[in-house]
Amino acid sequence: MLPCTPWFAVAQGIINGIRTSNLKTQIIVGGDGWSSGEFWPLYSDNLKELNDPSNNMTFEAHVYFDNNSSGRCTESYDDEGGNPNNGIERVTPFLMGQFLINLKLKITKSDYLFCFTNGIG
Repeated sequence: MLPCTPWFAVAQGIINGIRTSNLKTQIIVGGDGWSSGEFWPLYSDNLKELNDPSNNMTFEAHVYFDNNSSGRCTESYDDEGGNPNNGIERVTPFLMGQFLINLKLKITKSDYLFCFTNGIG
């Protein structure tokens, strides 16, 4: 995320700051690398080491269905390589890594409806 400060350090600092005045609110933590579910193990796996004293933290990931996972959707569904399993395949790395260590998960962004219902697909 930032060239001089790793996202882990930024996220932990935010968690610490929130917990100094609020012990109850759930904290939702996005990943590094645009919070990509597909690339979570590569960019964000270290976030499982974040410490929340209240144990009320959820990780959120984005999943994009276009051919390069950018969310730009410049082509039709077929030209983007669309298939019914794109979402499953792209979110599996996030789900598998987090389920194995019993963390809370949330998938918050998907471009499928936007790309393929707004005149592009």
